[in-house]
Amino acid sequence: AKQQILKYYTNHNIAHIIINNYKIDSVDYSYLPKEIKCDFISLDLLFICLPTDLIVYFKNIFSKSNIFIDQIICSSYAKSINYKNNLNLNGYVSFIDVGFNKTSVISYLNDNILSLDVLQVGGNHITQDISKILEIDLISSEQVKRNFARNLKISNEKNISIEILQKIIFARTEEILELCVKSIELNSYTFGSFRMVLMGEGSKILDNQYKDKISFS
Repeated sequence: AKQQILKYYTNHNIAHIIINNYKIDSVDYSYLPKEIKCDFISLDLLFICLPTDLIVYFKNIFSKSNIFIDQIICSSYAKSINYKNNLNLNGYVSFIDVGFNKTSVISYLNDNILSLDVLQVGGNHITQDISKILEIDLISSEQVKRNFARNLKISNEKNISIEILQKIIFARTEEILELCVKSIELNSYTFGSFRMVLMGEGSKILDNQYKDKISFS
């Protein structure tokens, strides 16, 4: 299976190989029994890959300081494991990692990872919306976004309406959350109830007094 991935995804490197299930003589196991005698065994594998050029880019940065990088991991996957273990979450649960230009959606059913999807939208798109609609530069837009509902002084100094700013931010935020829900339902094969855990710098925009006004389906 690993060779097939390397063959058909020539521009990617394997960051993680996850064993989701052991099937031994038609019986499913979440772990490999210590002593087994069987006629047939198979594994359900999930590969998480990263672009080769991205890995080379970071390795070159560290190599200039004579630092050798042994392994590069997927931060969204690593954070989801940490949150899941610390919060002791079971059942259907999805972790939403809102990044700069992308949002990662990692879904679990109990201890099994069901899917990892990457959406091409993130916190920077909110910044761009603010810049375009309010006609201010990107640096000021990022500053206004980060201080939304925490420091009204910045908004007032720039004569920015908090109501308009709220509408801009929440419109894009609701879109991101709706795309996440669609991804979860499509890739995790569940249309019932599930929990969503928000993480990453981009998700901090939801940690404010107006968060109850966000609505998505």
